[in-house]
Amino acid sequence: MDNRIQEIEGFLKTLNRNSIVSYDQMPDIELYMDQVMTFMERNLNILFQNDIEKILTPAMINNYVKNGIIKRPNHKKYNREHLCSLLMLCMFKQVLPINQCHLLLKDAEGNTDKYRYNMFFVLQNEIMRKTAQKTIGNLKNIPEEGKSEKEELKMLAMRFVIEADILSTFAKKILSTLEGYEDKTKSKTKTDNQL
Repeated sequence: MDNRIQEIEGFLKTLNRNSIVSYDQMPDIELYMDQVMTFMERNLNILFQNDIEKILTPAMINNYVKNGIIKRPNHKKYNREHLCSLLMLCMFKQVLPINQCHLLLKDAEGNTDKYRYNMFFVLQNEIMRKTAQKTIGNLKNIPEEGKSEKEELKMLAMRFVIEADILSTFAKKILSTLEGYEDKTKSKTKTDNQL
């Protein structure tokens, strides 16, 4: 088997073993910004392959707080709920504009941050596992060595890019529909309150 395929399989197996941290595994003490950054680097490094500086910076976190995307820290200390929001936000913003990420982060149904993060955690792990298994199966069908192997890997990458784009488009449409629904609900509530 070619080194490229072995490298990809190794990466997929590592992803399968190293998921993001569960809610109950998060620190139960409040963290200062430098501790938050260390926590985020440790938990996102496997997914973003040392590009964490491009994904999240202290300035970005401050902007998310300022713009109401995540809750304000308590005396410059961040708790589990902040960490949950930041982990989800880092994943979401790879695919969605920030305003739609915010829509996914806020909860209108009265669910707790713990509940929402646990749902995210379960979905992320399930999808990661299934995708890794499917990809490993696809890799086993690639002929060894030569030009056809390289072309098959390119086609597999192209397939993922196309799937990601289509799924992103679907997610954006669903969220824009929800945004429109929320706007109509807010307008109706304002009108009802004026009467």
